[in-house]
Amino acid sequence: MNHYAKRVVLSLVRESQARLPGRTISTPLDAALLARSFIRDDPREHLIAIYLDTKHAPVGVHVVSIGSCSETSLAPRELFGPAMLCNAVGIVLAHNHPTGDPTPSTADEQSTQRMIEAGKLLGISVLDHVIIGADCYYAFSEGRKRDFPMMDS
Repeated sequence: MNHYAKRVVLSLVRESQARLPGRTISTPLDAALLARSFIRDDPREHLIAIYLDTKHAPVGVHVVSIGSCSETSLAPRELFGPAMLCNAVGIVLAHNHPTGDPTPSTADEQSTQRMIEAGKLLGISVLDHVIIGADCYYAFSEGRKRDFPMMDS
């Protein structure tokens, strides 16, 4: 019996674009503002990855998973596969808490640590994880909640 390997081609498909708060992601607030523009006001948890180049400029934003009103999943395969296609050297994770309170759960802390360790193996740094709340966010890099600044309309 003959076995054949399928030839495959991988490519990225741009679905949409979002205006960035700046040219680079240099602070947790930059990441939180970009993430909020993708996952605002949804009753389910959305986990996204912001893929960054060597200068911390976003090269892509990927919806890694959409969960329920109280949780979502995060697996290395879904996070790092697209990162490699984008040639990303850094990642900022972000997800929302539909309750409005961005305090991280034990599961949030454990999955973040797991992704940091997986990233080390692949040479892709997980630089931060921000959790989006109603009018505030939590950044793992800072270890605390901060309010979003008031924007002039």
